[in-house]
Amino acid sequence: MDEGCNIAGLICSPVFADGIKIAIEWKAACAGAKAGILAQLASDAAGKTQGRPYIDGEKLNFGKWLFDIRELDKADRQLHESILLAAGADHPVLVLADEIGPLELKWQSGFYNSFLEMDRLGAGLKLCMLVAARPDISEMLKIRWPDSQIVHLEYGKARECASQIHGTFCQFL
Repeated sequence: MDEGCNIAGLICSPVFADGIKIAIEWKAACAGAKAGILAQLASDAAGKTQGRPYIDGEKLNFGKWLFDIRELDKADRQLHESILLAAGADHPVLVLADEIGPLELKWQSGFYNSFLEMDRLGAGLKLCMLVAARPDISEMLKIRWPDSQIVHLEYGKARECASQIHGTFCQFL
């Protein structure tokens, strides 16, 4: 990336054990950022929900995941601060948001405060964000943010996807 451009935001990565995704770890996109475990796979069928999320103590149960509410709040604050930093910067800042999904869109949970800030700033500013979402969610986001572009990531086509993302970012500059 060109000099004078910063990267901020949030990256969520899978944690695997014996080939099975057992947790989701988050970290700030900037160097030296600390990570935390955002969610863990529910250990039994009773912990798995269908549809509506619910809170049980310090956990938010949704689907097959048990989200740590404190870590979810920390991650949301990190992403929110990154969006505000990008909006106020005098140089381009690429904000990574990994990921936006049904918790934000349908249930006003997850990274919801950051999601609202994306809506607010996206309406009046040229905010450059790279938002990860499943294909069905990306179509809903395109309706919400009509000036956005969708890049479909395909296995074995990383170079083409990176080129498309780079081209989009260069248009922003």
